[in-house]
Amino acid sequence: SAIAELMSTFRQGGGFSVEEERWTETRKLFDSLAVSDEDTCKTIAEVFESTGELLDPHTAIGVKAARECRRSLDTPMVILGTAHPVKFPEAVEKAGVGKALELPAHLSDLFERDERCTVLPNDLKAIQAFVSQHGNRGKPL
Repeated sequence: SAIAELMSTFRQGGGFSVEEERWTETRKLFDSLAVSDEDTCKTIAEVFESTGELLDPHTAIGVKAARECRRSLDTPMVILGTAHPVKFPEAVEKAGVGKALELPAHLSDLFERDERCTVLPNDLKAIQAFVSQHGNRGKPL
C-alpha cells in the first residue's frame, strides 16, 4: 500500500515527501490539531459537566480536536476512548471535576491484566463493523 511504502521510506531515510495532489486529497479526509494541557483539562471538565462522562486526557484531546476540526454537523464523528481516567489522576484533578477516582469493580484487577491489542485489516468495512460493535453506545460527547 502507499502508506507502507511511505513508512519504509521514513524508516530508511528519516523522512518522506508527499505529492501535492495526494496531500490535497488526504486533507479532505483528515485534520489535526495541537491541544494544550489547559484545553485538555477544560475539555475533561466540560464533558463531565454536560454528560457525566469522565474522560482520560488522551480521549479529551481527541474530543477537543474533533470539535474544532468538524466540518459539518451532518458528518458523523467517532472518537475512540483510549484509557480509563483513573490511570491519569493528576490530569483529572487538574481539570477540577471533583470526582473521586475509583476503578469500577469489574476493573479492580486492571493493572495486573495483560494488555490486549486488536489488529484490524486494512479494510474499511472491517473497521466500521468493529466500531459499530464496540462503540460508545450512541452517547454523544
